[in-house]
Amino acid sequence: MDTFRSSDCSTPPDEITATGRILVIGPPRSGTTWVEQVLGRAASARVVHEPDNETCSPFALRAKTSLGRFPVLGPSDAAPPAYFDLWSRAFEGVGRAATARWLTAKALLRTADGDLDAAFDQRQHRFSTRLRLISALATLPAASLAERAGDPPVLVKSVHASLAAEWIAARWQPKVVVVLRHPLNVVASHVALGWGPSGLDSHRLLRHGLANPPLVPAIGPDASPLRRLAWQIGVFITALEAAVQRNPGWLVISHEDLCCDPAGGFKALCAALGVPWTDEAAEFLAVSDRPGTGLETRRVAAEQPSNWTRQLSRAQVDEVFDVLSAFPDRLNGFASVP
Repeated sequence: MDTFRSSDCSTPPDEITATGRILVIGPPRSGTTWVEQVLGRAASARVVHEPDNETCSPFALRAKTSLGRFPVLGPSDAAPPAYFDLWSRAFEGVGRAATARWLTAKALLRTADGDLDAAFDQRQHRFSTRLRLISALATLPAASLAERAGDPPVLVKSVHASLAAEWIAARWQPKVVVVLRHPLNVVASHVALGWGPSGLDSHRLLRHGLANPPLVPAIGPDASPLRRLAWQIGVFITALEAAVQRNPGWLVISHEDLCCDPAGGFKALCAALGVPWTDEAAEFLAVSDRPGTGLETRRVAAEQPSNWTRQLSRAQVDEVFDVLSAFPDRLNGFASVP
């Protein structure tokens, strides 16, 4: 896979960034934060980090109550006003409300992990009293001034909107950068963090948006957590690849290719976006190329393409491939062992 690709290479850079908006999107643990942090420094952008992540944004909880953790929306679908407002503020460069109500809601949210899992698992869909209080306290970030010529671009990053990417792009017209990572490495990263599936297989709207029946194989109700996790990752990648096919101006970047040549890969991505490469971006990239753990973006880049070989057993690899083999050929090719 090329470091980045677009089937519309004729789009001039000044048109690419004409809206002043960039959306970096990909499945959880695909490397989107790394791309966000490097690209944000190169573009001197106002970075809005995961405005739709209900684990850290009280208003995201309120906006996604009826949509689920991973909203499923096609380009022409209707969405709750709160979800529209969330993205409107994000592309204005506003990341949070920063009021006393918001700070109280944020403090409550830090203690609500179990409540969130129950609320966004469609089999339970149970909103606790704690979550109802957080939702009531959640305020919409204040509107910013209208965009003016010379304003820095706004870069918004999301790992929760893979199944709503076209809905977002149709309304705010950002330049879209899709970050994809080898499925085995995504699975390995989840396993290393102790993360399991997020209940996507029980999403009641999954078969009505971007992920439609021809693209989504069945997953049994008694499937193991690892099989459900692999299926979830397959859905995200398949939906994003299908959206890219329908939107040839979107850029797709491979995490593995970036890791093999970080400086060259990021410079090429910046050139495609019409964003200058800066000393600040180069310095951050160099500093981040060292060991790190957990949710840190520090990693030895050269080690990442084969990361799955150190974290998954042969039996786990076989189980993941058994699930992914039911997806379209496009994903099967991407999912071959690197």
